[in-house]
Amino acid sequence: MKLDRLFTPFRRLLARLIPPGKARAAQPSRKTQSRPAPQQAAREAAKRARKAARISRRSR
Repeated sequence: MKLDRLFTPFRRLLARLIPPGKARAAQPSRKTQSRPAPQQAAREAAKRARKAARISRRSR
């Protein structure tokens, strides 16, 4: 249990780093209909990646 609690942030970060297309192939999401436009999705993904990079840099 303790280990699981330790690893949840890592799992969340990994989920953020893996492109959404791969994650969707693994398990179909329930929000497939309400997907934003490709450009907007790419922009959001880039923003999330920048945020993740900033967080990982801070924690190092």
